[in-house]
Amino acid sequence: MASGDFKHTRVGAAVVISNNRGQFLFGKRKGSHGAGTWALPGGHIDHGESTFQCAVREVEEETGLKVKAVKPLVVTNDLWETLGRHYITIFVLAELVDPDAKPTIMEPNKCEEWKWMTWEDLGNMRQEDLFLPLRNFLAQESDPALLCSLHDVTEQDKKRVLMGNDRYIEK
Repeated sequence: MASGDFKHTRVGAAVVISNNRGQFLFGKRKGSHGAGTWALPGGHIDHGESTFQCAVREVEEETGLKVKAVKPLVVTNDLWETLGRHYITIFVLAELVDPDAKPTIMEPNKCEEWKWMTWEDLGNMRQEDLFLPLRNFLAQESDPALLCSLHDVTEQDKKRVLMGNDRYIEK
């Protein structure tokens, strides 16, 4: 495929949120590329928006949950050749502001359901049932539960804001 076939590469954030039972929030996509697959909350980074701002905004828009983004995790390069789509996805670890809050389907045209699952639950699914960025994330990480643990987030991590240019700015 010629390089001119792709109009542009989009950048998005995928947000890893855990509950107090060691489960992570996944949604079943609908109405767009990847329909019928499981994905993390997230979406496109708007012009001038930091990765963390995008993560917080997208989670609230999609689930109604309030989160605090605390740490960048992994970056994936996601190419849908047949659709002519190319994304760079930045995975962000976030914590719930209210640990007892429940997700709500805020965009029923984009998400069938929200479900708390473990990484092991995902490992038991067929690869085709996972959204491409999530498949690429899992292919990079041998222990996603450890990588996505809030236990290793330092106070310094919580004070930082990841800017759109990937520089850390102290608050």
